[in-house]
Amino acid sequence: MSTVVAIKAPDGTVVAEQKSEMDSGASVPVVFTLTPKEAGYGEYEIAVPERPGEASVLNNRARIGLSVLKNKLRVFMAEGTPGWESKFLVQLLRQQGNMELRLSTACRPRIFFRVDTDLLKGTEILDAVFPDTPEALAAYDLVLFGKGAEYFLTPNALPC
Repeated sequence: MSTVVAIKAPDGTVVAEQKSEMDSGASVPVVFTLTPKEAGYGEYEIAVPERPGEASVLNNRARIGLSVLKNKLRVFMAEGTPGWESKFLVQLLRQQGNMELRLSTACRPRIFFRVDTDLLKGTEILDAVFPDTPEALAAYDLVLFGKGAEYFLTPNALPC
């Protein structure tokens, strides 16, 4: 049995469609690649046509949102006492093609270690590497604090 899976723009026009072969009751993955013309948020609908004998057609349509970015998201993470749980978060963030991560960890008092997404190795730094002005902090889209953030958030280091 085959069906056509379509993605529709808010005005109802079909922006992409794909024929899919499926067995009754089976799940079949369908992958679409959309290339919006401009950055921003847009809502779309993914839909399959009604089939004869369907008990309900409520699951034939679903709304989806798509955010298109102009630039990569810049993420700063400060962690004074690294833990295993943040290790996995850092690995996940570094694998994202749409993010640039700067990770700063405290190794010893006043000795910090910084790793950037695009670098293969870290850099040992003798001064705190927390952004020291409101403008420097505002350069990041997301700021994350891990355990031991007090190593970075001293009264002299707070930019605001």
